Amino acid sequence: MPDLGVYNLASLSGLLGPVKSVIAMNSIITKTRTVDDKGTIPVEAEDNAMIVMDHGNGVLSHVQCGFNYFDPYGHEGKGQDRPTIFIWGNKGSMGLIGYDWEPFAVEIATSYTEPPERFATDAGTYVWQQGASVIAEALATGKEPRINAEHALHVLEIIEAARESQATGKRINLQSTFKWPMVV
Repeated sequence: MPDLGVYNLASLSGLLGPVKSVIAMNSIITKTRTVDDKGTIPVEAEDNAMIVMDHGNGVLSHVQCGFNYFDPYGHEGKGQDRPTIFIWGNKGSMGLIGYDWEPFAVEIATSYTEPPERFATDAGTYVWQQGASVIAEALATGKEPRINAEHALHVLEIIEAARESQATGKRINLQSTFKWPMVV
């Protein structure tokens, strides 16, 4: 979760709002891994997770993540033509084509009879690693960044709540929150 799922947890909570509670199941599928500079090591953290999040007001989301899923497009997702984040509403749907760290487009459907439309097919200068630049700009200018410590801590609490849910078999309420909506 903290290596792969963290991106989707941040994206979904940023889009849909702070998470009120979590229920999750996670496991270890691959008992050992070979690491370049360490040889074969035992896997101690979950490498397979399903997290269901309640954002309040009837809004639910879920993230499935792990190191055991085959993807013919590889980690970079080059050539990926399917959504990896999908949002459904009662008047339309929206899918992020590609991974949230390497998006290729946003696909929006608002009609039962017309095909979905693709938008933002050029990422321009966007790179996910620019987060440090955003924080540096905020420190230099005093401008409030969209990404902030409260949101990051909230995502960390989601991860810990998912682990607690697995351990106890219970729904876990969260205490943290962050300023939302993130874009006005």
